[in-house]
Formats: sequence, C-alpha cells, structure tokens
Amino acid sequence: MSRYEENLWIITRDNLFALMEVFIKTREVIAPVRGHGGEVIFYPIETIEDVAWDWQYVNAVLPPKRFFLPQTEVMFEYRHDNSYKITPHYDDQVRMIFGIRPCDVNALIFLDRFFGGGSLSKESTDEEPLFPDSHYIKRRANTFIIAFGCHQPGENCFCVCCDAGPFLEEDYDLQLTSMNADYVVEVGSARGLKIIYGNEHFFRKASSDEVKELERIKEGALNTFADTCAYVSKAIRRITEGKVDDSLWEELAERCLDCGGCSYVCPTCCCYNIVDIALSDKSGIRTRTWDSCAFAGFTRIAGGEILRSDKKDRLKRRFFHKLSYRYIEKNKRHGCVGCGRCITTCFADISMPSVIEAVRRQ
Repeated sequence: MSRYEENLWIITRDNLFALMEVFIKTREVIAPVRGHGGEVIFYPIETIEDVAWDWQYVNAVLPPKRFFLPQTEVMFEYRHDNSYKITPHYDDQVRMIFGIRPCDVNALIFLDRFFGGGSLSKESTDEEPLFPDSHYIKRRANTFIIAFGCHQPGENCFCVCCDAGPFLEEDYDLQLTSMNADYVVEVGSARGLKIIYGNEHFFRKASSDEVKELERIKEGALNTFADTCAYVSKAIRRITEGKVDDSLWEELAERCLDCGGCSYVCPTCCCYNIVDIALSDKSGIRTRTWDSCAFAGFTRIAGGEILRSDKKDRLKRRFFHKLSYRYIEKNKRHGCVGCGRCITTCFADISMPSVIEAVRRQ
C-alpha cells in the first residue's frame, strides 16, 4: 500500500459517475472506449457513458502512451532572419487518464525514467535527469492518474511475472477496486488526496471489514494469475551474460515480418526519430515521430550505412534492451510490464513470453 494507506475510501457507482462528469467539464478525460472496429482504445470522452466498462476484462489494444509521447508531434518552430529564433511547442492540456491498468501505469514509470530521470508522480527524486525531455515532462505533470486494480488476468496477461500488477503499490494518484456495487478508493499521492477532500461529499471512509475485503480481493487476484507466469529471471540472466546462442536469434529472424507492431503496441517502447521540415527559406519545424528498433533504417547513419542491417541483430538488440540487467539497473525495472499486447499483435509469435521461453530452453 502507499504511504496514504490510512486514507481508504468508498465511492458508489452513481457517485463515481457524478464525479467524473464534474471532471469532464474541467479537463480532458481519457478513458477506455469502443473504437470503430469494436476494439477497446483509450480516447477522450464527452460523458462517462462513453466508457467501455468491460475493458476490465479486455485490455485496450493500444496503451495510453500516445497521450504522453504522441506518434507525431512538433517540438519547436525555427525562424532565421539575422539570427535564429526558436519557439518551443508545448502541450499544456490538463488531462486525466481514467481506467488505466497497473501494467500501463508501471510502463509510465519506465518512461519517466527514460524521459525525466525519475518517477514524476512522486513528490521528489534523488536523481536529477541528465537530459530531461520537457515535452514529455509537461504532459506527465499535467495528467492525473485514476487506475483500476485487476481482479483477474486477461487472456494474455502476465504482469505478475514483471512486478507490474495486478495492483499498484505506489506511483498513482487514485486506484479504484470494484467491491460488490461500490469501489474502494486508495490514495497514492498528495494530489489524489486533494481530489478526495475537494469532493468529500462523493466519498465515505472505508470500514475495517471493507479494508479486510480489499486485501482478500488482492490476494485472490494474485492466485488467478498463477498459471500465466513466464518466469523471466533465468532469461534475464542468460541475456545479460551473453549466453544466448545466435542461432536462436536467427531462427526468430526468419519468422519476423519486420512490421514493427511489437514496438507500437508496447507501452514501454519509446524509440523515435527527429526530422526538420523546412516551411520556407527562413523557417521550419522540428518534428518527432515514433520509430522502431525493429526497422532496418533505425540505425542508418550519415552516409547511408545501416549499423544493424541483419534482422537477427535487431531482434537481439531489442530483447537485450528489454531484459538485460544493464538496463534494469539503469531504469530500475526491466522493459516489460506483462500487458500481453505483443502476444495479441505478433503474427510470428515473437512475443515476450515466447522469447523468454525459448531463451530458457535453449
């Protein structure tokens, strides 16, 4: 539990609906909705009725990372007359992510380390970022997190193998867990507590029996994940020590379609490309777009040489970045949160559990 563990509250479904309607009027609220193809996606809502409430059993096909790292964004505009003038483009929209799963929150913690040098949802950090990304940091600081604990795993979930669920212990604002017709509300931050006390008429204090029931629910949820474990520790050790034979990467490369789908659906993948686009002889913009280490062109350097032209080398590098202890030590966690999206997306079955199993059995 968080250090705000004494602040456990109960909110009814009707009161939750009423509270969210208040938030919708004051900020952009992102929540799981049904897209045009019927799949669950994160999208801005206009009313709480837009929420696809069965998302708790079907994970969103894409993570909400695009609201922190857009697929395409203008970073700044430049103009040159007698001297250069740089005008940054910042997204100052105040947002709330409603219904985010613990695995996706843990992915944001990973991105916090990458872009900001520390966990931005905490009040302080012992480390100063070397190269803080102000665009990401502004979006993260302006986004309030309401997470939902998972009672049961989805078909492809394995978050327990990655210490990323099914419930959060810290690094959230509010965490809701359904209990009968109500929700238990855990407070994980000072701004989460501010929301409670600013809307206290929607909440009541949890009773001691309800606190015990919450613990029973959490313990029961862990047991339902027992058969989904991928057991990553041995794979981490073998990859870190360089004991995975290249024949495995060659075998996987023969199956890989080079589509990059694994990168786009992964909530921790954050490779990007920077392009300057001239708008005139004297002005232009710098843009950032998603990229993927699975693409041959990702390592293209000046002169046109591609450093990892062989597909097996790109696959090897991808999983080294995800699982090697070198990066675990740097990012304070490995680069997988067990959301299972790669299992759903990869036609060639080169998902994280498949690779982990292959590394362990080699």
